[in-house]
Amino acid sequence: MIPSNTAPQVLLVHPPWRLPSGGHRYNFALLAQARRDRFPLLGRVLSDQKLPSAKLIFWDSLFLPYLAERSLPQGSVHALLLHYLPSLDPGLSPARREALQAIESRALAHVDWVVATGAGLVEPVRRLYPEAKVVVCEPGVDGRFLASLPRPAFFSDRTELVTVANLLPAKGYSELLQVLAGLRRYRWRWHWVGSAGFDPGHALRLQGKIRRLGLAGRVIQHGTLPPARVIRLLDAADWFLFPSRFESFGMALAEAAARRVPILSTRVGEASRWVSPGCNGWLVEPGDRFGFAQAFRKMFETPKPRWIWRKGYREWPTPLSWEAVFRRWRAICLELMGEASD
Repeated sequence: MIPSNTAPQVLLVHPPWRLPSGGHRYNFALLAQARRDRFPLLGRVLSDQKLPSAKLIFWDSLFLPYLAERSLPQGSVHALLLHYLPSLDPGLSPARREALQAIESRALAHVDWVVATGAGLVEPVRRLYPEAKVVVCEPGVDGRFLASLPRPAFFSDRTELVTVANLLPAKGYSELLQVLAGLRRYRWRWHWVGSAGFDPGHALRLQGKIRRLGLAGRVIQHGTLPPARVIRLLDAADWFLFPSRFESFGMALAEAAARRVPILSTRVGEASRWVSPGCNGWLVEPGDRFGFAQAFRKMFETPKPRWIWRKGYREWPTPLSWEAVFRRWRAICLELMGEASD
């Protein structure tokens, strides 16, 4: 055990908490669980001030450009907490992808370890930098998502659809609006939970598209919501929609699976871990509008009671709690600091 009465031995350098994201939630959950477990972890926002010394320093992956251009302090083990590799965005031009890969490769060369928050990041990291030492520590879900489930209704007079994702181009909102516009003859309503603050220009374009397609009464935008309200939306939903083009894990998918909501998702991140096609949802390839349209028609034209879809989860794993994830992360910290003492 690491003594809690010494100076912090593990430092997490993270971005400001201004806008919620999957990486933000991961970092915050680690820090909160460390406080509960009296684990000597200190969080710091990167600034002009000198960072405190620590045996092990984690750098959030939003600092990849910073890490690419700097030599890191000696005497510490440096680990990249990798939530996302920007070069994996399928919407990039070849030139932009190549430029990002060069930054990523230089950054990876400056750290001792990579802690990936999704198994799908391991192969791209090793391709960029074959010498990288990589371990995986996947996210968990808030314990409230793992609480007992309400009795689902048999049928709704309207199909309630929910997506939890920030309003970004790679999240696929725009493409799915186009698909659903062609299915207005069915009774559906789509709830969006996510921040518009990461890309305000894209959020405004989505607003314009909603108006042009005549869907203003069909799309309900909630902004960011606390877990309790997200759970209420999921429990009232008929389907969870996730049209993202790329995910390293997909925390929102794990939360929907924890509430046993049928899922229609692209085949990204760990979606196939939670979805058994035809049993508790459907999977389509990223960008496959025809695949989404087919799935929607099955959904609208031959609806099943919610409880039948939810029974499809019976043989599938339950997402981990953050407490379980922290036990894994704590063991990784001890291992990495053991490397330092060796």
